[in-house]
Amino acid sequence: MLDAARGARPLPFPAAAVVGVAAALAAAVPLDRGFALLPAGSAPARGAWMLALTLSGLFFAGKAGLRATPYDLKRPLATVVGIAVALGLAIAALDLAAPRSILLPGFLDGLRETPTLVRIEYYAVRAFGEDVVYRLFLMSLLAAAGAGLWRQRPASVYWLAIIAAQLLNVTLTCWAYTELTPAMALYTVIRLVLPGVLWGYLYWRHGFLTATLTHVATHLVYQPLMTLALG
Repeated sequence: MLDAARGARPLPFPAAAVVGVAAALAAAVPLDRGFALLPAGSAPARGAWMLALTLSGLFFAGKAGLRATPYDLKRPLATVVGIAVALGLAIAALDLAAPRSILLPGFLDGLRETPTLVRIEYYAVRAFGEDVVYRLFLMSLLAAAGAGLWRQRPASVYWLAIIAAQLLNVTLTCWAYTELTPAMALYTVIRLVLPGVLWGYLYWRHGFLTATLTHVATHLVYQPLMTLALG
């Protein structure tokens, strides 16, 4: 069996920065539908909930041999920028080529009507929140649980954790609120599931900050491209 985390050191993470930013953002805005279910105006509740998820995620990450800081990359910044540019271009091309019937209702109109900087702020904040909830917490929890079943850590444990966490993310934030057709299901798998699997892989192999910075940077590429394309 492949020891997928060979050479990886667990904590310490730059935990204070991750915890502080995550809790502050969650207190400021509901980061996804789950946070929106908390009582209206409950900024302290959102902050406390995110704080608990982040601290738990850091704990489980240590158990699973996952790290926060970038590692095993010769050029971390170039890697982040390169992946973000490539993925931003690919997702923009997909959204522009897809028939309107398989896009979420009002998606393109919303992009046209909302200023680029507002969209970047909105999606960048939620990208980080998504990474904390579904990767730092949930993926780490699943990987730690799976790793506990084997003396060594096979790659399959991490792949299953990556895929399961992202499928739950897309189910809770998209599929549960959408009337899916086969074509829309295929589109959302390519558009939402596969990028999330990439973020999870980057977290596993190169650290949480590599994953979340690449995720956020993708919106810095995608949003201006969509503004230019839609006019």
